[in-house]
Amino acid sequence: MISQCVTAKVPPGCGSNERGKAFFKPFLASTAAADQSKSDRISIGIASKVGQVELQPGEYKLVVDEPKVRFIELKTGKSLELDARVESGDRKFDSTKIHTQSVDGVSQSRQIRIGGTETRIAFD
Repeated sequence: MISQCVTAKVPPGCGSNERGKAFFKPFLASTAAADQSKSDRISIGIASKVGQVELQPGEYKLVVDEPKVRFIELKTGKSLELDARVESGDRKFDSTKIHTQSVDGVSQSRQIRIGGTETRIAFD
């Protein structure tokens, strides 16, 4: 069994703007309570199984709405919803990383750590 950790690429146009964050922080805080689901963009470089579903390489929007996680392929709009365990780590992660294992020659995504947060998404 081979384990690896892949740093997810942030798609173009998704960079941070500190001044913009400061300006919108009160607005974001007030809307966060109304919309509990969180989303991030991730890039999958190689075909990988998540649970019993195989995701093809590409850009995805990852929507976390406990206990479900939805992968929306940006190119096609195709959506897949899976059960996942959302956990909180003891520190913020520096970057978004997808942790995979090779099982019988197939890449299995076991965990996604969301950069800039303490959020860890585990797939059993």
